[in-house]
Amino acid sequence: PYVATASIADPYDLYRKVKKAAKIDGPAFLQIHGPCVPGWRIPPEKTVEVAKLAIETGVWPLFEIENGDIRNIKFQRFPKDGKF
Repeated sequence: PYVATASIADPYDLYRKVKKAAKIDGPAFLQIHGPCVPGWRIPPEKTVEVAKLAIETGVWPLFEIENGDIRNIKFQRFPKDGKF
């Protein structure tokens, strides 16, 4: 089994994970983050910027789990002082 998160903010990572999931012999699940322009009320030209911020702030961590092993974690925590 294969589970991964991806984002439109990192198209190379997204492409690699889609290719990997397609080759898996068994179940595969990808959850892909893409900000909703009308729902989040952001300008369309800010979509990728907002997606990058989600990764950088830890709101949307990127990871892969393959056969129960967590791999390739790209996760940053919020600053300890709570300031953004």
